[in-house]
Amino acid sequence: MRHSLITNVFVGLFLAFPTVSSAAGRSPDTFLQVSLFNDAHVPLALLTHAEARASAVLAKAGVHVAWLACSGAPRPAPDQFQAPSSCSRIAFPSHLSIRLLSGATIRSEDAFGQSFLNESGIGAYANVYYDRVSSFRLDSPQSPGDLLGYIFAHEIGHLLLGPDSHSPSGVMCARWSPPQLALASRGLIFFTSSQSARMRSLLQASSALDASLPSPSSGRQGLL
Repeated sequence: MRHSLITNVFVGLFLAFPTVSSAAGRSPDTFLQVSLFNDAHVPLALLTHAEARASAVLAKAGVHVAWLACSGAPRPAPDQFQAPSSCSRIAFPSHLSIRLLSGATIRSEDAFGQSFLNESGIGAYANVYYDRVSSFRLDSPQSPGDLLGYIFAHEIGHLLLGPDSHSPSGVMCARWSPPQLALASRGLIFFTSSQSARMRSLLQASSALDASLPSPSSGRQGLL
């Protein structure tokens, strides 16, 4: 059985044999924050498992993730004397947003998520559709938490790597099969060396970036 997904205007998902990069040491240059909005009320144990899987995959690429537990839509500060919450301080590329939703209304019936990019191919927001994930039949030892974690990593990859970021292998592979999911269940699926280097380079240069970011209600959309 093969199952294809759609991301960043093109069809795809994420899993296959990678060329694995060595993990870089923890440093501010490769540090990433992710605001995770659990609007779908995913059970805490499953969510923690997914965060751990995504963190392990990204750490192998030299990108170290801090997850912020958020709920509800981020709102701007009501006045100049009150700072916005940490969850709402989204800033490409060092602070990204993933929103877990249920009841997806996107056209593609097999899409697990989507990222939002502006006309320059830059974005910091992604949605993941938990009802699609929870109803997907796994014909491999892969756990739902692992699958959700790989989807997190894949969406983060699209936001950091930009358009046309699919690859023949690794987390950003466009197609996957049960044997590839079995590899994932053993922790053998990662970003390629080239993708890892690109993400680290982007985060190292993040202080020089000033991008206008599209929200999930506007801009170019990418589906997973």
